[in-house]
Amino acid sequence: MMTIMKRILLVTVVFSLIMSGITVSANNQSVKYTFKNGTLTVSGTGVADTFDKSVCKVKDIKRVVIRSGITELGKFALPEMKKVDSIIIPETVKTIAQSAIFCEKLKKLVMPGEFTCVVSPAKEGEDWESYYPYPSILVIPADSIHLNTPIKKMNQTKYMSFLSKKIYTSKNDKKFKSYNGLIYTKNGKKLVYVPCETKKMRVREGCKTLSMRAFTYSTDVEGDASALCNKIKKVVIPKTVRKIINDTFEPGYDAIRAAKWTIKTRKLTGVSIKNLSLMVRKKYLTKAMKNNRKIIKKVKGMWITKDHILVRYDGKAKKVTVPKGVKIIAESAFGRNHKIRFIKLPKSLTNIENYAFWQCYKLKTVKWNKKLKTIGRGAFEGATLKTLKLPNSVKSFGEESFADCGLTKIVFPKSMKKIPKFMFTNSRVKKLVIPGHIKTIGMYAFSQSKGDTLIIQEGVKNIEYGAFGGYGSYNKVILAKSLKNIEENAFSSTRIKKLVLNGMNAKVGKSAFYGTKEIDCGNNPSKYITYAYMMTTEGSGKFNCVFDVIKVTGASGLEVEISKNKDFSNPIQKDLKNESRRITIARGSNGYINYRIRVYTLKNGNKIYGPWNEIGW
Repeated sequence: MMTIMKRILLVTVVFSLIMSGITVSANNQSVKYTFKNGTLTVSGTGVADTFDKSVCKVKDIKRVVIRSGITELGKFALPEMKKVDSIIIPETVKTIAQSAIFCEKLKKLVMPGEFTCVVSPAKEGEDWESYYPYPSILVIPADSIHLNTPIKKMNQTKYMSFLSKKIYTSKNDKKFKSYNGLIYTKNGKKLVYVPCETKKMRVREGCKTLSMRAFTYSTDVEGDASALCNKIKKVVIPKTVRKIINDTFEPGYDAIRAAKWTIKTRKLTGVSIKNLSLMVRKKYLTKAMKNNRKIIKKVKGMWITKDHILVRYDGKAKKVTVPKGVKIIAESAFGRNHKIRFIKLPKSLTNIENYAFWQCYKLKTVKWNKKLKTIGRGAFEGATLKTLKLPNSVKSFGEESFADCGLTKIVFPKSMKKIPKFMFTNSRVKKLVIPGHIKTIGMYAFSQSKGDTLIIQEGVKNIEYGAFGGYGSYNKVILAKSLKNIEENAFSSTRIKKLVLNGMNAKVGKSAFYGTKEIDCGNNPSKYITYAYMMTTEGSGKFNCVFDVIKVTGASGLEVEISKNKDFSNPIQKDLKNESRRITIARGSNGYINYRIRVYTLKNGNKIYGPWNEIGW
């Protein structure tokens, strides 16, 4: 598999080749490139945007020095200088273009602590996000980074892009200070940043607080590994450390968990041990908990801190009763326990954190308490719960919290106003009723779910993208009049035999009801509406259009118009039977790009029409 560094460098090369130029002055007359004894010097004032190839051959450059006065490095300032071992960027440089610098490996990079990364705008019709979705990241591989100006605010997303082993703050930095290539607060008492190429990490004596974000920061690149700080093999925590704070966003715990940990401190707080449990393997955590006996105890396989946090369960019981007094079940505390089948929660419990019972495949029953306030993301994902009746005390519900549980009964708490993303995927509720106190059904909330009847009650206003999509099935779906917005693909590819609109007049997104067999609009013909979804437009000289049509209960027929014009002037018109089927219509020639459909009923020989509805893809 390609390493993260290689992937990012590859993307950078591709990006630099495909992007258009940034808006700067080309061939800036006030900027000069000179070369002597292997050193390229950039001097003058303003923007250095285009390397002058007549000065020297790129392969001969070993060092680059940029003089004070240069304020910006443009897109082609220092392109593909593979043999350069050091670059000095002065504090006058405030802006660096995303593709300004490309070096395979620097030994030393001197640069400002603060700068703005500028991205070339895409050309019209060009989707640059498909090549580099988070272009604020500037990739500069170097053994060591030396900052010549202070850091105003620690930004891991920016600094992680320096693929470096060590980073050193400037001498006049009043907020941060480097010790052995790691960045701490000025007094050295809090670790705030670990360079992403670090292999061995020894926290300095005197440090009292570790920020988890210092070395579990995210790439922010969708589909990529969760952290770039993934080469650490050894971590030493000294006796002076008291706190480990969780300030991460989408943290990359797995990158740190592979390391060998030496934890010397015996005075961690309970919350700190909970946070430590997210980053270390079981054997290191167990040793740390044993060494901190004054603040943690073990009860029937449950490690519980003095401040009432259940950190980890390593027992083998099928039935577990959480002791009285426990207030928090920590992240992943029971995760991947394949023995537990029953859990009883104490009255004192207020918070079940992310992934607390994740992939507990045999967990079938939870006896809830009435003071629970928070259920974290993925808390019970993959359990085999069948009936779910959450207490009304719960105010915060995490995404995916009951995903893939195969639920057959759900009683929604009155406190729930929105069903979060992916919360009940793969449910199997025979008659699913969404009550009116729930205003929004989130993205993919019931994706791939199946049942007989789905009823959306009055009060519900929004159904988000793909909420019931993804090859689920319902014999009957009844929608409330109160619905205002049904987003794209809300029920797409869900096999619905009959969709009852019940006077519903919501804004409907593309392919929202794709796969539905029949629509029941009630008894008023003028309110009849149908949906059709374009499948393809065929060429071969015939120029046919192919689309799926949904039958309407009680209607006499359907009319389709195809036109080259948005106002549907001079259209091709077709009168269709009222049935659910795939239709092919010959357009005659290319250029017909507007499609619409409507329903009609016959009364005394006259047609009563429903409203036109555009045919979407």
